[in-house]
Amino acid sequence: MKYDAIIVGGGLGGLATNAVLISNGWKTLLLEKNQVLGGRCSGFDREGKIIDFGCHVINRGEYGPINDVLKILHVENEIEWFHSRKIPFLIMKKEKVFGPVGIDIDGPDGAIPFDFQEVVPEGIDPKNYENLLLKLADTLRGVSPKKTKKYDTLDFKSWLEEKQFPPGIKDILIFLFIAGLVSHADEGSVGELFRAIHAVINATGQSMLDKKGLSLCYPIGGCQAIPDAMVKGILKNGGEIKKGIRVQEILVKDGKVVGVRTSTGDILESDIIISNVGVKETLSLVKKEYWSRNYIEQVQDLRPSLGVLVMRLLVDTKLTNEPFLFALQEESEFYFEELATGKVPEYPPMLFLPVISNMSPNLVDEGEQLLLPAIIVSYKAVETQNYEPWKQMLEKSVKTIFPNIDDHVIWKNFFTPTNAELIWEKAGGPCIGLAQTTTQVGENKPRFTTDINGLYLTGADVGPESFGIGTELATHSGLLCGKLILRKHQKHKE
Repeated sequence: MKYDAIIVGGGLGGLATNAVLISNGWKTLLLEKNQVLGGRCSGFDREGKIIDFGCHVINRGEYGPINDVLKILHVENEIEWFHSRKIPFLIMKKEKVFGPVGIDIDGPDGAIPFDFQEVVPEGIDPKNYENLLLKLADTLRGVSPKKTKKYDTLDFKSWLEEKQFPPGIKDILIFLFIAGLVSHADEGSVGELFRAIHAVINATGQSMLDKKGLSLCYPIGGCQAIPDAMVKGILKNGGEIKKGIRVQEILVKDGKVVGVRTSTGDILESDIIISNVGVKETLSLVKKEYWSRNYIEQVQDLRPSLGVLVMRLLVDTKLTNEPFLFALQEESEFYFEELATGKVPEYPPMLFLPVISNMSPNLVDEGEQLLLPAIIVSYKAVETQNYEPWKQMLEKSVKTIFPNIDDHVIWKNFFTPTNAELIWEKAGGPCIGLAQTTTQVGENKPRFTTDINGLYLTGADVGPESFGIGTELATHSGLLCGKLILRKHQKHKE
């Protein structure tokens, strides 16, 4: 049997590309080496609890590319979204935590009232944390989505130094940069950050008009609900998916793809192969003689994103009512150089602490809470695979926020970049894939097309016009890749 297209890898990029093709009448086959689809936007069962592998909060929900895919497949009602109405930030200073401050659309002036319930420490000015939503939107003044491209080659550190933002908005921008681009400050692209902020603000505006709250949301049932819904739609539309099947080689003849050879020894034929395993990883699936030396060199020079260390905590009490907490340091830019040199900071420049069970209560038993605090780690930590000091720093930070947490832990473990590498087989276990640096975004980002006729790439790593944060970046890439393939090959398929 010959397929119109074979998709290698079932992350959100591969699923989105498949959705576009299958909805246009193509006969497709998706092959995934693992038993679970979705890549980092997936989960696993531990003692009856569904735990996310990596993705904790979706930025746009039904107002972004994930829902675009679900609509294409006519399964948009498969996911119920929890929408947050607050973005609470905690300020960590001298082994104490102050706050929360931040955004609350139900609060006065759309803010969380500045009430620390104790003496405000020297150096913290309450005015720095007022009207943060308006201040965040103001950073984009005069920079339309189209104009963001001129900032692609400007690194975040230089932009921050040039603008001289006051504390509060500056530290939130640093948090958003680290959480969104997962790159070093002197490498990450301001243009890419601007596009992500634009997307979130626009989606939040629509979400608030619909009276759902902010666009920051979470799928009820855990992140696995997202790929599960896409898979249901693909199968409903006649697509074929095989799990536990590894592609050993992408077959090429006369400069054109002709199919794949699987770990079971089967040869599956197609004139179009779409790889969702990563740009570098795709190189190894094709015999070297079919790649140009220039392409190989370009791909080998690509830099991965930083890795993320996640602590998984199940506790027997309610520690907080917030859906998630963002903990940051004042003057947190001073921690960038420590990260760049591999030094472990005393506290992280940012700590992302989603309380999954407050967004999806059905994931735990009554009275329990599931928390997934996460921090970035340096390239050096990944290189040496020495995460112990980072684990200690993460634990110290969590205990600073919740001093009595040790009395309530049911179980606790860590998910490291090394664990991610073992599951998804990307060297170093990067959080996103490729770092969104000044040399790897926009026109400098790898293309969907390759040296080889009929071989395409999809996912967060590729697509000059794709943008977003994490899962939404991968999904947007998949949509654009599918549309490109339709333009190039639809007439032939007809």
